[in-house]
Amino acid sequence: VRILAGLKARWLFFAIAVSPVMLTQAATLSADSIVNGLSLVFMSILVLAHVKPERMKRRHYLVLAMCAAWMPLVKINYIFLSAGILLLPSRLFSDRVKELIYKIGALGLGGLLGVVWTLLISVTTTSGASPRSDGLAVDPSGQIHYLIGHPLNFTFSIIKSFIHHGDTYIRELFGVM
Repeated sequence: VRILAGLKARWLFFAIAVSPVMLTQAATLSADSIVNGLSLVFMSILVLAHVKPERMKRRHYLVLAMCAAWMPLVKINYIFLSAGILLLPSRLFSDRVKELIYKIGALGLGGLLGVVWTLLISVTTTSGASPRSDGLAVDPSGQIHYLIGHPLNFTFSIIKSFIHHGDTYIRELFGVM
C-alpha cells in the first residue's frame, strides 16, 4: 500500500492482501505465505514502474530484483512471475546494456537459485504418493535433465498444456489477482 501511495491501485493490492485466501496462507507455516508476500511487493513495484515511473527509486529497483531472484528459490514455478521483470519499461534505464544486465541478471539469478535448490531437494528427499499415472516416483532432477536435454519437447509440452488447460490457468490467474 505504501509503495503505491496516491494511486487507486493500492486498494486493489490491499484487498488482495486481506482476502480470506491470503490471510489463511499468511497464518500457516508454508512457502506459500512467503511467496505471496514477495509476489505482492513485486507486482506493486511493477505497477509503480508503469504508472508513475518518475517515483521509481534505487530501493525499488533493488527490491524488485531481490523479489525476482527469491520467488523461484522459494517455489520454482514462480520463475514465470519473476519473468515480469522483463516488462519494466526501457525508459527507466540510462542505456540498453544496463537494462539487459539488470533484467537478465535478476531473472537468471532467480532461475539458477531455483534450479540448484530443486536439485538439492531432489537428492535429499523422498517422494510420497506419486501423481504419475504409472505410479512411479516423480524425480525432479530427472525432469530437469530431460527438459535441458529436450528443449523442443518442453516447448511443445507447454504449448499443449495451454491448449488443453489454458482456460484453467486464466481463471486461476484472474481469480488470485
